[in-house]
Amino acid sequence: MRSVPETSSALLLVRIWLEDGELVRARITESLDLVDHRDEIVHVVGTAPEIEHRVRSWLDRVSPPPVTPG
Repeated sequence: MRSVPETSSALLLVRIWLEDGELVRARITESLDLVDHRDEIVHVVGTAPEIEHRVRSWLDRVSPPPVTPG
């Protein structure tokens, strides 16, 4: 996992297309810094598990590491 610079804002945008009530695809745009758009990544996926994986991966990157008592 890459280290994430400390930022004050981040973005995860999920657009989902449905046809006849069925998931067709999703376009996921993620950025760890809204000021610097050079780190913006776009994924196109077609299943709910892929969407969940991308959301969880993004959350893991923007969340601070757990504090261990010491």
